[in-house]
Amino acid sequence: MRKYKNMLLLLLLIVLAGIVFGGKDTAKAYVQTKIDELKITKVSDIEVYNLYDINNITIDNSFYPYLDTRIFKFTLEEDGFVKMLLTADKLTKNTYSNSKHTVQEPLVSATVYRDEKLIFEVIPTITAKGSTNTAKAPVNGETKAKVALDRGTYYVAIRTDKMQQSANTSTFVKGEAGFILYYQPVESDEIFRPSSVGNENPIKSEKAVQGLLTVANPRDYYMFEIKERSLVDITYMYESSNKAKFVLYGKDREAIITKQFSGNNVKYLEERLLDVGKYYLSLETLSVGDGGRTSIEISSIPYPLNLRQVNRTKNSYIKVDTIEVPKEVRYIRGKLSQRDINNSNWRTAELITDTLQFGINKAGNYSVRVVDDFGNIFIENISATACDNTAPAKPKIKGYVAGDYEVTGTAEANSLVTVMFNNRPYKCEADSKGNYSCILPSRLAKGAKIEVYATDISGNVSSSAVVTVK
Repeated sequence: MRKYKNMLLLLLLIVLAGIVFGGKDTAKAYVQTKIDELKITKVSDIEVYNLYDINNITIDNSFYPYLDTRIFKFTLEEDGFVKMLLTADKLTKNTYSNSKHTVQEPLVSATVYRDEKLIFEVIPTITAKGSTNTAKAPVNGETKAKVALDRGTYYVAIRTDKMQQSANTSTFVKGEAGFILYYQPVESDEIFRPSSVGNENPIKSEKAVQGLLTVANPRDYYMFEIKERSLVDITYMYESSNKAKFVLYGKDREAIITKQFSGNNVKYLEERLLDVGKYYLSLETLSVGDGGRTSIEISSIPYPLNLRQVNRTKNSYIKVDTIEVPKEVRYIRGKLSQRDINNSNWRTAELITDTLQFGINKAGNYSVRVVDDFGNIFIENISATACDNTAPAKPKIKGYVAGDYEVTGTAEANSLVTVMFNNRPYKCEADSKGNYSCILPSRLAKGAKIEVYATDISGNVSSSAVVTVK
């Protein structure tokens, strides 16, 4: 019987020891189940504030369970900026030793977490320090800069010096800490908060989208659509002074442009010629814990390049409709695509910048390349199935008097007439009735040979008419 009594006594001692030495953790678990809501001071400008609601937080770890940490929470109805201020002027750190009492400077800190388990820290710890005499002012803890946070609930851990106890000495903190939480709501045009791949915020042309990069969501995604080939300007801005990254993605989400930039509320511009399709953007802060307002805007200028065949059996040619005042327009036989903008054959391709048309006398594919003043290059092609391949009639030479500067005659209407004189070509155009007049730089001399041939709009060349000046 005594054996069983001894066992019961031993079990009772183990239970008491667990309560004494494990009481602190038990109390912490109890506090976590009842988390008080902090008062928020809502302001229109986080950098300018006069009024505030102070949270008076009672701290006393002189009694069991000797709490040195208290957990609170606050809820943001909208995305915005937050600043914190922590005071310790009403706190004392007391030490009792053999009936002697001394006062030391207490420390109290505040850390904000995204989760109730206090794992994901979103605002760095701030620390306040009390004072032991009136000659030395206490030191407040304050966030160095505004912190961008998403809407939702956050948890604040208020921690102070631990209670220390020995056989003859006991040290504890007692009093009130003051905690002020400033909050500036920020309006956002973003539909998806947070955004992600597959949930990109849409951008419409000529309309700026205001956004916010936050500590928990440091990257935003956007999407826009191009319905016709266009020269697209993308203007973007990041409020923070820290580094950020801009990326433009193609239709298959391949990176087209990647740029790192410093924020500072400076607007940056990227310009790119884009074909029809969907495109994606991302803005990302590169500094941990950073955040701030963003702005992004898309504008575009259509860059048409339309090829149209005019006529089929007589005077067939390709008409080119494109941007105003192109720097260079060339055409070449064959079917080329945007991948062939630097094909070496373009160097010798015929220039049609002034006329924006070219004749065709052979069926098949033709490609046109346009270059603008900014170096943007784009290509279109057309397939000609039927065209004029009949040479024009031989021209007639009627006027070629010695001592004159002029050669006249008739040729196919609207054809290009070439007069060969002194082994040099001189060109003129036949009018709608077929009459032509070609002015030469020197007088016609007796015995000089004159050769004339015509080229129609399609590029067909006539046989030559030849005369000798008498």
